[in-house]
Amino acid sequence: MQFKTLENTSIAELLHVFNEAFSDYPIPMHLTKEQLINKFVAESIKKEYSAGAFEGDKLVGFILHGIGVFDGNKIAYNAGTGVIPSKRGNKITSQLYEFILPILKNNQINKVRLEVLSENSPAINTYTSIGFQKKRILNCYKGSLAELKSDADSSVQYLYQPDWKLLQSFWDWTPSWQNSISAVNNSWSQLDTIGLFANDKLVGYIVFNPKINRILQFSIDKSQRKNGFGKQLLNYFALNKSKTVSILNVDDNSIETNSFFLSSGLNLFAKQDEMEMEI
Repeated sequence: MQFKTLENTSIAELLHVFNEAFSDYPIPMHLTKEQLINKFVAESIKKEYSAGAFEGDKLVGFILHGIGVFDGNKIAYNAGTGVIPSKRGNKITSQLYEFILPILKNNQINKVRLEVLSENSPAINTYTSIGFQKKRILNCYKGSLAELKSDADSSVQYLYQPDWKLLQSFWDWTPSWQNSISAVNNSWSQLDTIGLFANDKLVGYIVFNPKINRILQFSIDKSQRKNGFGKQLLNYFALNKSKTVSILNVDDNSIETNSFFLSSGLNLFAKQDEMEMEI
């Protein structure tokens, strides 16, 4: 078994192995070439910081790493770890990390972050043995939006140049990597960002991907809550975009956010552990 970075591995080969590795996952994933390319762009994945396990010339396992700076830390984000089913049980994930961690450290990266399904005990045990610690629980929702009654007096407008400092002031929790400001900016041309205004003041917003009907960010001004603005924003989405939606990685600690999505007709379909390791 050889371990190398992925600069010389084609998207086509990565796509094939990615889909094979996740074919029997608890929540199966199958990406198209376009979707994998979009994932690379959105999540700032860099092949030179990603690792592959090879048997001869054949890729049998991988770690894809996105790179970014958050709160002064240069972080590597595990955007996907996969081993093809026939090669599992050989501690390939641990060996991939053993190979790539010195490379990350030599490039001034001081933290590694990942998400793993909370029910995937073998993976959690592997990551814990490598040195990862659980930071928070993230909830994933999908379903058909219910019609929500709201008497709020407001209007919607597309946001073409969002004031991120203002929008961040609406947050109760920090979005995970793939829903972060960086990811939104990276994929800006493929996303829709809509603001809700009352008396010419922005009181809420939603960022979503219309191709897959996924909400990346949704928040209401803290001083304007309980006025029906959240319901009105989701009603607009359901009537003008799609009733069927998903939203990934809602912080479990935010009781208000989770209660709102459940009351909006969405169902909790998965929980993830966000884990982090200092290197």
